[in-house]
Amino acid sequence: MQDESRRSILIVDDERRFTAALAKRLELRGFSCCMAFDGLSALAFLEKRPFDAVLLDLRLPDIHGMQVLSRALAARPALRVIIMTAHGDERDRRVCLRLGAKAFLRKPVALPELLALLEGGGEGR
Repeated sequence: MQDESRRSILIVDDERRFTAALAKRLELRGFSCCMAFDGLSALAFLEKRPFDAVLLDLRLPDIHGMQVLSRALAARPALRVIIMTAHGDERDRRVCLRLGAKAFLRKPVALPELLALLEGGGEGR
């Protein structure tokens, strides 16, 4: 049996309904999810407890997702960060991957692809 702490996910997205629905779908598959609806709240969560992965939107109401990505990985270099966005372009993808994101997915995200990335079974586009 896998340690539950390794299955802890922080979802960072200001779209509350999307975030809640995604958290529910992941929890049904054995993940423990926390939700943050802005970048500063996400960084506060990351200071307080460890997460196995972060699902991060780029457009947030307070700071840009790339800032969250950079600060999160500066504090925790091994953290698996997956970008999920409806607005990112090819330049954003390149920058996020260069900063250390494990994947850059465009919404809507296919759940099987996301699950494979969360389990460490591959790198996303």
